[in-house]
Amino acid sequence: MDVLLEEIDLLIQSYSIMRNNFKQVIKVLKFTHLIVRKEGILIDIKQRLKNYKQLVREIQRLEREIERLEAKATSITQSLELTGVRGSDISDRTMLIDVSIELKDCLKNKVNILNKERLELEEIIDILDDPIERNLIRYRYIYDKKWEEVSCLVNYTYRQTMRIHGKILEKLRNMS
Repeated sequence: MDVLLEEIDLLIQSYSIMRNNFKQVIKVLKFTHLIVRKEGILIDIKQRLKNYKQLVREIQRLEREIERLEAKATSITQSLELTGVRGSDISDRTMLIDVSIELKDCLKNKVNILNKERLELEEIIDILDDPIERNLIRYRYIYDKKWEEVSCLVNYTYRQTMRIHGKILEKLRNMS
């Protein structure tokens, strides 16, 4: 019984932490979206592109957390069915399942928001007409290559690559 109460406390703490983080992410993304749309600039497109890899990592981490919560809820449900628990213990476990489900939904919402940002970045890259420009941006920001590697991959000198990169960023800023 004490172990169950500890699990409930831990889940409730996790839930409130995740909820606060979720609210912060929403505020940041809403603010970013406002700046992008209202002022007509891609709030430092370079910074958004740099964040792509972190977005992917965050999405993967959240998906693992969702799987963990689903496994936890399943194991609690199975233990309820097997043991035939009655009374206050069943209500504690039911509350634990409810908290798990609510936390899982919160995490899924966060994953959806992050996926939307990731897709927006990919659409921004697809706006570029020149395949060399698209490849240059993808190699650098999506595949996380160093500038020297990018230069070799697009078959330009380092200096030419940097100049093209600057023009691409300027083009993207002017497109929106």
